[in-house]
Order: sequence, then structure tokens, then C-alpha cells
Amino acid sequence: NHRTNTAESLLWLDANISYNWTSGGITVPDGVASLEALALVMSEDQGFSFIPVQQRLTIAKDFSLFFTVPPSMIRGEEIVLEVNVTNHLDKDLEVIVFIAQTE
Repeated sequence: NHRTNTAESLLWLDANISYNWTSGGITVPDGVASLEALALVMSEDQGFSFIPVQQRLTIAKDFSLFFTVPPSMIRGEEIVLEVNVTNHLDKDLEVIVFIAQTE
């Protein structure tokens, strides 16, 4: 598996909500992932409460690329460069891959 291991983890966001809502930012993992959110609330008026309705968000790139290259090469040697394209969508996708020489 060429993608980063995205094992289950918890993200705690501690926020002081003065009005009816607040917002925060997180960095989503690479590849296809699902995020679920729920809320634990503590207030002077209501005490400790739990919001039981979970919200689910699925995150995916359209596609990902992975290159397989030999561990070493000699100048002028012909090699097989394997390019794996993974489509993360539920529909066909046309991807054009350009490989160019660099300095």
C-alpha cells in the first residue's frame, strides 16, 4: 500500500462558543477517508451533554499516482517506469500523464 496509514484516531477540538456556532480547521488525510463528528458539551446552564447524532463526511481525491522505479540506475540505461493510476471516483476518469526530462 503506497498511501500513508490512516488508522483510526481522535481529534479533540476545544472551543469556547459564545454564540450559536464556531468553526475550526483540520488537515484531512491523503487518499480516501471518512470523517465522523460528534459533540460533547459542558456549560454552566446545561451541565454535561452529548450530541448523539453523528455527522459523516467522505473525503477523496479524484485520483492518485504512484511511480515504481528501480532503486538505482545507470546513465543511458533503459528502464521500465511503472505508473499506477488509482481512480477514487465512481465514474470513468481520463488522466493524461506527462513524463519529461529535468535538469
